[in-house]
Amino acid sequence: MAEQKEEVILNSDDEDQYGLPACGSSGDPAHKLKVFETKKDDKCCKSLKKPVEGGDCKSCDCDCKECSCEKKDKEEKKVDESELDEAKKGKKICYKCKEQESQYKYRQDFACKKCFESNIDHKFKANLKLKINLGRNEKCLVCVSGGANSLALAQLVSNALHNSMGKKMFFEAELFYIDEDILYKKEKQAENLEKVNKMAELLKIKLTIVKLTDIYKDIESEAERENKLLSLLKQFKAIASCQEDLVSFFKTQLYLEYAFRNNFDKVLLGNCGQRLASKIFTLFTKGRAASSDNEIQFIDNVSYDILGRFFDLHNEDNKVYSKKILGIGRPMKDYLNKEIMNYLHCMGILNLLTERPFYLCEQEKPNLKLPGYGNLDRIMENFIDNIQENFVSTTHTILHTSEKIIKKFEPQKGLLQRCPLCFQFRDKISNVLEIETFDSNLTHSLEGEQSDGVRTQETLKLKYLETDKIKNRDMRELVLCFGCRRILQSQVKDEIKIFESDLLPNQIVKRASYIAQNTDILKLF
Repeated sequence: MAEQKEEVILNSDDEDQYGLPACGSSGDPAHKLKVFETKKDDKCCKSLKKPVEGGDCKSCDCDCKECSCEKKDKEEKKVDESELDEAKKGKKICYKCKEQESQYKYRQDFACKKCFESNIDHKFKANLKLKINLGRNEKCLVCVSGGANSLALAQLVSNALHNSMGKKMFFEAELFYIDEDILYKKEKQAENLEKVNKMAELLKIKLTIVKLTDIYKDIESEAERENKLLSLLKQFKAIASCQEDLVSFFKTQLYLEYAFRNNFDKVLLGNCGQRLASKIFTLFTKGRAASSDNEIQFIDNVSYDILGRFFDLHNEDNKVYSKKILGIGRPMKDYLNKEIMNYLHCMGILNLLTERPFYLCEQEKPNLKLPGYGNLDRIMENFIDNIQENFVSTTHTILHTSEKIIKKFEPQKGLLQRCPLCFQFRDKISNVLEIETFDSNLTHSLEGEQSDGVRTQETLKLKYLETDKIKNRDMRELVLCFGCRRILQSQVKDEIKIFESDLLPNQIVKRASYIAQNTDILKLF
């Protein structure tokens, strides 16, 4: 004889704990459920005219007469269709949505097109908010060169501003393109400009185009500007990336001055992780370790006061500049080369890439027998890229390690401790090797001179300042940073004094003269 059953009547509010729908057939939310709780096992009936023995049987009290035991059996027989397709076809499924077939690789995971695009966009927006500290309604200058990195940067900025599918960001953006096709074959100049304009039109962002020759803004003739720039570059050897460094310095001054004149809050650059990882090593090899921290971080803050004194020397005494800060950001630091190319392919904008060599040495190839055509940047990039192919964590390991070991340089003298050519910091000479760079014969002449049995750095510095080479040296060359002084030593003709010639832009010469007049030579070393 069956034990006495306890009948419980449930309302629709209590249905969720039993996992039942509103009703098996009609979907009526006003129906009631009967639950018969028994301890003995017995077969389950479809009719509710008598109690059910065995387990819990939940069934509707309406006309559908659907038994929950049958519903449970049906659910247990269901098979995940995505897993079945994967087993049948042998294809990898997107790690995120678990539904679509994977098309791209993101880090170590395989993702479909929609999820891959979503991951890239989400990471970029997070970098803008958390790393770059981009605030609401701030003015942002996006520097583009027509390459893959800057094209991806412009597309991501456009998505952040105009994307209707996700969260929008509210800031003002403007594209800034420097036309440097004068250094390359002019056949592609019109085509490249057309692609850049098409990119701006497609992304719906304002575009400003300036020429690299605008660094000679005091010269009105465009032909004379071009001749001056080409003559200056030919003055230096096509080795160790001296020419590329000068072009990079000019481009930096152009976009910094434009941002300063137009009151921008942020400047965004398209340097990706692999470019920054290789740049760390090239900065060390060029003697620019003091400024390496500022050139590889997510953001480098420069005060408007420093920028004002850098670009408006004649207003040094009577103009008070704003305490505003200009942030130079690198939001693409977390991305690798492959991820950027996959993103461009995903967005269908590979056709907007400009056609020109990335380095000057790739066009004329003056040093065919040297690795990387004698260009330090190209050698180091190839080295990092080759390691990255076999060890996927190479780039991020280099960047994370550098953030721990590189000491941030904090100048105390503002503009007077800035290099007038590259705008980076001029560190004090603090070891023998740097002094020997100027005069390799100096240490040989001082080998017998020691102080308390040990030749001190101070003794060497004083002797160095007394040499004829320093007394006859142009003070404007001494106020350059160590890396820029090494560039001047790479001139084709040593007898030409670069500051006395008319090859350098006039504003750089005036800036160097001002810093030299207000700097004590004893405090340089």
